[in-house]
Amino acid sequence: MRRALVKQIPNALSALRIVSCVLYVFIGDSLFYFVLVTALIGLTDALDGFLARRLGCQSELGALLDSIGDFAFFVSLLIYLIAYRGDLLYGRRWFLGAAVLIKLAPVAIGLARNRALIFIHTVLNKVSGAVVLAGILALIAFSNPVAIDVIACTVSVAGVEEALILILRKDPDRNLRSILELRKEKNI
Repeated sequence: MRRALVKQIPNALSALRIVSCVLYVFIGDSLFYFVLVTALIGLTDALDGFLARRLGCQSELGALLDSIGDFAFFVSLLIYLIAYRGDLLYGRRWFLGAAVLIKLAPVAIGLARNRALIFIHTVLNKVSGAVVLAGILALIAFSNPVAIDVIACTVSVAGVEEALILILRKDPDRNLRSILELRKEKNI
């Protein structure tokens, strides 16, 4: 019984990340609480997959919760930044807007082509998550809008890769690490 409970920890962490995204609504413009909530979300994101692999309890549900958590983080963070730190985004709004649309393209492609929300866990998506986390903290701490450029570029490249995978692969594999793996397959 204890082992079964331990195997639920990764999914519980993903669920905690999803619920924690709502906290952005309540923290206002407090830098302390922003950093605290963002660090909590980043920590749960790093730990859920690591623990799932370590405990041997990877699952479709876990992958879906992880993807929903990532998506909820991006959306809630963007809403928070527009509401409370819009001044930092203003000069980069078109660039950031284009990156958001590029990142949403795979969602639309997955819905249109497969009639399902499909998030691919590529290395670039993982890197873009880390860049968003570090970049936003740097943006808030140092008020340097160059962080937005780095985030927008990284998220855009990850979005394009994910969109191409969904277009090229007939049966998308959520755990495909890179578009380069498609070259090894016959399923395109």
